[in-house]
Amino acid sequence: MFFKGKSDQRPFDDVVLDGIDLDIEGGGGTGYAAFINQLRSHYNSDKSKKYYIAGAPQCPYPDSYLGAALNSAWFDMVFVQFYNNYCGVDKYPAGFNYGDWDSWAKTKSANKNVRVFIGVPGAPSAASSGYVDGTTLDTIYKAVRSNYTSLGGIMTWDVSQARTSGLAKSIRTTLNSGKACSGGGGSGGTSSSGGSSSTGGGSSTGSSESSGEESSASIMAGSASLSVTVLNLAVSLSMTGLLSYVLF
Repeated sequence: MFFKGKSDQRPFDDVVLDGIDLDIEGGGGTGYAAFINQLRSHYNSDKSKKYYIAGAPQCPYPDSYLGAALNSAWFDMVFVQFYNNYCGVDKYPAGFNYGDWDSWAKTKSANKNVRVFIGVPGAPSAASSGYVDGTTLDTIYKAVRSNYTSLGGIMTWDVSQARTSGLAKSIRTTLNSGKACSGGGGSGGTSSSGGSSSTGGGSSTGSSESSGEESSASIMAGSASLSVTVLNLAVSLSMTGLLSYVLF
């Protein structure tokens, strides 16, 4: 339905997506590592393009539902939801816990080059709590960029509200003013050990923001920049139970 398989029901017609984003906010954490590993095997069978797997954990570390999968399966990027929680951008500097996720990226993640995005609400109405204006976000982003090498960029939920509120324009200015983030997503694989659980909660996430266009996500990998449209970047899987099949 979403990749190169055949189906009478293709939501995006003949468009082949670049990847899947797992936004899991209920139902337990069983089965997601196996799902990702199976999806990777399908990805690897098509050498015509590169495919990606992303996750959207809540900021409390470790995430209640994706914690084990984040440690044992290969994620190219994570869009951490730094809102609706005690560790959000609105709690910067004392309560904001990007450092926990940078440490995870370097010591626990199967992909030691995984990119960690700062996920924020696109407008005050986009989340129960956690919205910050463009000036505040600019300060936070530049502080993170100066101190943590895992940074991939900024994600907003959602892009339509971010454009209406003007935050998307501010984010573009912030990202265009800086240098490319070092590192990259790396190549697909699996390894490492499992994780434990924690409490999270909050609204779901979906779109990404970065330099160049308000409706695109950019991941800087050394001197190379990957830019893909939000629609083509990910299908967000928000579910309350185990996904037991792969639509490929």
